[in-house]
Amino acid sequence: MKPVLKNNFRESLKTLRAEYFFLVTAVFFELLLNLVTPPLQSPDELNHFYRAYQVSEGQFAPIKRDRRLGGDMPYCFKEFASILEPVSGNEYYRINRDDLNGIFKVKFDTGKTEFQDFPNTANYSAVSYLPQSLSMFILRQFDVSVGTLYYGGRFSIFLVWLLSMFVVIRMLPVTNGCSPC
Repeated sequence: MKPVLKNNFRESLKTLRAEYFFLVTAVFFELLLNLVTPPLQSPDELNHFYRAYQVSEGQFAPIKRDRRLGGDMPYCFKEFASILEPVSGNEYYRINRDDLNGIFKVKFDTGKTEFQDFPNTANYSAVSYLPQSLSMFILRQFDVSVGTLYYGGRFSIFLVWLLSMFVVIRMLPVTNGCSPC
């Protein structure tokens, strides 16, 4: 005799639609990814952050200075990046709690800016940065930290991807476990 709980669970899994299974697993793995991957560890992540911020300011074309491409960035971004400098590009580095708390203590402030060079992302289309830029634009209206801006951008692009994949999976013709005829 099989336990009732196992049977109910199996029946639930059989009736669970693929798009909802995807939704749950994608959110789980996104949370896991954000826990194990420190900010700015991926190559060019800081430059993408700069470009998203630039687009959120309504600057769709890069600024050219001294034969370099980039933009005027708030000085607080430099402080944010300096906390994470040992992390950048080092896949073996594990960020500690103090560093992570430190990025949320750096307050966003546009009072002082300086030119930042990010030629590898400066010419990228503004369209690809719209989700991050929109969240940055909204978050800037509040007294938030640079870490909040960063994670707001990261989370917003995930939501756009999640919604897109959910819709695509929902539109797929599924044959209830049978092989296609």
